[in-house]
Amino acid sequence: MSKKNVAINYTSRDFESIRRDLEDFAKRYYPNTYKDFNRASFGSLMLDTVSYVGDILSFYLDYQMNETFLDSAVEYDNVVKLARQLGYKLQTSPSSYGRLTLFIEVPASSLGLGPESTLIPVLQAGSTFSSTGGGFYTLLNDVDFSLEGNQVVVGAADTTTGIPLTYVIRATGIAVSGRTGNEQFSIGDFVRFRKVTANL
Repeated sequence: MSKKNVAINYTSRDFESIRRDLEDFAKRYYPNTYKDFNRASFGSLMLDTVSYVGDILSFYLDYQMNETFLDSAVEYDNVVKLARQLGYKLQTSPSSYGRLTLFIEVPASSLGLGPESTLIPVLQAGSTFSSTGGGFYTLLNDVDFSLEGNQVVVGAADTTTGIPLTYVIRATGIAVSGRTGNEQFSIGDFVRFRKVTANL
């Protein structure tokens, strides 16, 4: 007598429903091959593993599908891309990043050659710089001029003895265009969708 084929339910997408369908499938088509459906058995481990993978795949499938529609997308980049497909022109002022080369002059050590180690500073993140064109840049990381990889050259020397008086240390740091600022507002009573303009 031939086995009756039963249609597989492809709408089962969570862990419990996938595991239940897999267990029913094994009982129906492999009744003599596998019979131990105890939760502590190795076969149960295999069913749990496959159900777990199916549950995760279902989650990411739903997530990716949601990201293809403007009304359900939650990631900023996807919302912008979908809006641009509909003709929306996003007005942005993107930030530019770059590496700054910084130089500092340090007095020579009184004990011998090399700069005075106690006078070598650390330029802290958040320091701002301006360009000749009027642009502002903010340092993103601390710049430690005492690191061994920094280049050190003689800055000034005694014209008579030739002994170095100062040393120039070169270091680099990452900066982003723009600068931070603070502005205070008096909000007052609750207003729906209040708009506040910052004049920084």
